[in-house]
Amino acid sequence: MVALSAAAYLLLGAGACALLSVLIYSLSTDGVAAFSGAAWGLSALVAFLALYVLGWFFGVVSIVRQVIATRRLIRHVRQTGLDSAPEIEDAVRRIGLSGRVDVVDAEEAFSFAYGILSSRVAVSRGLIDKVSPAELDAVLEHEHYHVRNRDPLKLVLARALPAAFFYLPVLKELKGRYITSRELAADRRAVSSRGKRSLAGALYKVVGGPSWVELGAAAAIGGPDLLELRVAQLEAGHELPPLGIRFATWLWTVVGAAVLAFSFATAVAVFGDPMESMMRGTDMYESRMSSGAAVPGAVVGFFAWVAILWIIWILFRRSRRTG
Repeated sequence: MVALSAAAYLLLGAGACALLSVLIYSLSTDGVAAFSGAAWGLSALVAFLALYVLGWFFGVVSIVRQVIATRRLIRHVRQTGLDSAPEIEDAVRRIGLSGRVDVVDAEEAFSFAYGILSSRVAVSRGLIDKVSPAELDAVLEHEHYHVRNRDPLKLVLARALPAAFFYLPVLKELKGRYITSRELAADRRAVSSRGKRSLAGALYKVVGGPSWVELGAAAAIGGPDLLELRVAQLEAGHELPPLGIRFATWLWTVVGAAVLAFSFATAVAVFGDPMESMMRGTDMYESRMSSGAAVPGAVVGFFAWVAILWIIWILFRRSRRTG
């Protein structure tokens, strides 16, 4: 879902740059007169660009909020952290989480994976006191799945996508399904490694988490609302089929996609082929370099790709360092 949506957003960005080039070229050659009698096309062009820019804004706001919440969560874990309890050290080594588990001074029984580029696991003192050694292994195996698969980072992106594509409401429901699927997959991993009885015993003791404001937006955690599905999967002994998506959600998604496609097609029909205009704009740029009348699409695209490659390189380096 993340990869396909990111690819779609890059295509939208290419379309936005192309239409922006058309707009700049028309203004540079014909001035405001270029839009006389083309009010419908101009409205479509503005609508497409507005949807794209607003999507960028909402997506960035979502990511920034999650990053801030994650920093607060990390600070909270450090402030309430305890020295590693002897009864958990052996379990941490067995599961393969050495150096990645923080014990939190709290009476509630909870555990969660957190962090964006470098994932860790927080376990409460209350959980350690309430579960048996076998149940503790199952809990840590569940969280190890989240850490190994970098679910906290993936959830940041999954939460940002519905904000960026706010005109496609189906992504909001897909986000919920994705979060549920990660919890169920982590449970299946715990069952295959530690047995059904151990996970079932821990499941009723460790369902949610503490009432920290930043927890929901910064951690990979399944709350009480997922308990019924998790128990149903344990009883069935296999992966459950995903829940259906409401017809109204699909309907509004089709409407949103149609508005986006119609606005782009209308702008192209009124103002001409974007690629041809971009080529003409490039020729105009070469002949009028001193005036600064350049087509911004290439510049925007260049810096966008530089930013994307930079992020990919950072994630690659971090993945090699953290294993």
